[in-house]
Amino acid sequence: MARRWLAALIGVCAGALAFGGYIFAPRAGIHISPDVVVAAGAALAFAAAVAVFSLVVIDRPATAGAKSPIWLNEAPATEYIAHFRGANATAMDATPEMSLAQIMARYQDDMAPRDGKPMRAITLTLRASPTHKGFSTVLLQQLFLALKPLSLQHVLLVSRRGQFIGYIPGKRAIVEFAGDRTDEKIGKYIVKLLERRDDEPPKQMDIRQATDTDGKPQKNPDRTTILREIGGAAGQDTIADNDDSRHAEAKVWADESVHGFVVHSHLKPTGYISKADLLRLNVRWP
Repeated sequence: MARRWLAALIGVCAGALAFGGYIFAPRAGIHISPDVVVAAGAALAFAAAVAVFSLVVIDRPATAGAKSPIWLNEAPATEYIAHFRGANATAMDATPEMSLAQIMARYQDDMAPRDGKPMRAITLTLRASPTHKGFSTVLLQQLFLALKPLSLQHVLLVSRRGQFIGYIPGKRAIVEFAGDRTDEKIGKYIVKLLERRDDEPPKQMDIRQATDTDGKPQKNPDRTTILREIGGAAGQDTIADNDDSRHAEAKVWADESVHGFVVHSHLKPTGYISKADLLRLNVRWP
């Protein structure tokens, strides 16, 4: 603003100087031809226009160059993704045919305390049985109780063909499933979601659970969206590791009930990024 006032003042002074010279020149015995006055006025007007244009161009802020997209499989995005496997993580699988003793015995060496090192994070994969045998709610309750003192970070639900079905944060799973009278929640959020065969279409849900923007029942609702009620991710809440964070954020705003995304590589889940961490990443990388 100060520059604009200064430019205006300079213009007024220049005009006053030119007009004063024209008035007082005859008194000093200097004769000025009218044609010269007209030409000088036109030149001054042109100079003033160029000066104003130059001032506008100089004052205009330079536009920042477009940032290259930040890929989810590269730093710093990888710092915000909680990976399911790694040097400090134990991948634990459980199927309906296994007993609690079999599950815990198979991974007891990985879960044993290490001298001076933090406890390993546990990624529990609950895999549907190829024989169509369902999980026992009692078994799952006992399993979560056994994992309560440990560092359970992630729970993955996988179909009998290895397809990703849903995700539950480990700490939330302990809260919801490791306690008395949790069989109903285990059945609702785990057992029923793993019962469906891979070749079966999704069952029609209650209209209150699956409606479109017009309030009409959806034809093929994704019933795994029920996992969002406990902070989890549905089967459709995924993003490829070779995608970029801006695209992931666009998916968040397209459905604000999403809590985060399971990052997958070649259709296999490899990690999880929460909505909050995704937004922090994009704020850091404008």
